[in-house]
Amino acid sequence: MAEQATEGLAEPQAVEEKQPPYKSLTTVHHGLYYATLLIYAAIAIPTLVYCVVAPLITTIVPWFPLPSGTWRFEIVAFLVVYTFVAWKINEITTAMGVTVLGIPVLEKDGPGPLVVLPGIMSAHAIPRPPRQRQFPAEPERIQYTDEKVPLEKGKVHQVFITSGPPLAKEVYDDILNFRMTTAVTGTVRYKANHFFDFWSQTAGVTPEEKFAYLERELLDTWAETLKGQWRTRPIGKVIDESDQIVVAVKNALDKKTEGRGWGVTILEINIYTPNLTHDLNTAMAKIGIANATAEATIKNAMAKAKQIELEGFATASVKRKTIEEEGAGTKKAADDMGVDSTVALASRTVSDALSDKTTFVLGAEGVAQAAGGLMATAFAAANSKTAPKQPAPAAASSTTS
Repeated sequence: MAEQATEGLAEPQAVEEKQPPYKSLTTVHHGLYYATLLIYAAIAIPTLVYCVVAPLITTIVPWFPLPSGTWRFEIVAFLVVYTFVAWKINEITTAMGVTVLGIPVLEKDGPGPLVVLPGIMSAHAIPRPPRQRQFPAEPERIQYTDEKVPLEKGKVHQVFITSGPPLAKEVYDDILNFRMTTAVTGTVRYKANHFFDFWSQTAGVTPEEKFAYLERELLDTWAETLKGQWRTRPIGKVIDESDQIVVAVKNALDKKTEGRGWGVTILEINIYTPNLTHDLNTAMAKIGIANATAEATIKNAMAKAKQIELEGFATASVKRKTIEEEGAGTKKAADDMGVDSTVALASRTVSDALSDKTTFVLGAEGVAQAAGGLMATAFAAANSKTAPKQPAPAAASSTTS
């Protein structure tokens, strides 16, 4: 019915906006990374060679300077352990960023080895696969109670959104064409594609703190966009146009992530069918019962009317037959006694009409007058049947001779 009310109205269709190529807010100095490694190699390799090869050289060149034995061993051990610890293996499930004295120098998005010199470089890792977040929270963390009820520890309230007004007066009988408040849930899948933008532009110290901050921001935009979409539609249109609402929410999230420079890509948006309140579900369940009750009431009324009609017809038929039989009997009795049947019927009629109830209402004088009137009417009727019709008298002339 809602479709009939809005037929012929051109409604704008939501189209997913094409996002421009991402421009990172953080400059990664790859050259500084490799320069640092070259400097380390230029210092470590000659030192290691000197400490290992110098004893052999002294056998050929006795005057070649030689460090003391203990220091030589310690330097070699330190360089070996330091170089071994500097090697990292990035797993396929993580993305890694490397800094030199706090300056971004390398992003490693994928598996493979890399060198992170302890004390000079720092490495940070975040989960690489896409993350999916259900809003307002995972089902087990949602508290399905009224908002006035205090939250339990670790729980969150449902997100309640009020839909728009009805589309037209002629569709008021549609249960889904009303303004109502519904609980809404959905999911957002996203991925952090640019490590240093994500790491530097989100609040928190650990990766989990940063993801929690990001998801709170996404939830705010998700809820505000849904409220704006809900306000323009009754609940029936919300359900029918859920695809357009999903596109509008994704466009809003894309704009926010691009504007904030979080280095995050929104992959997919899902909005589940609005969870209609218990009262509405109960009301909708009662619609069928109410319709069935109304239909049964109408059928019972029609059957009762038909029964009354048939009973009245049967009673009238019996009454008519009784009167006809009584009249025929009175006429026959009058004919047998030689009495005018018309006078006999008139007398019978007066007798029936002047019952005890009539006497009580009219009084003695009224009864006498009524009896006289009925008898006069009966005789007049009898005479009109037997007396020949007299011609109408001529109209008197208005002129004198």
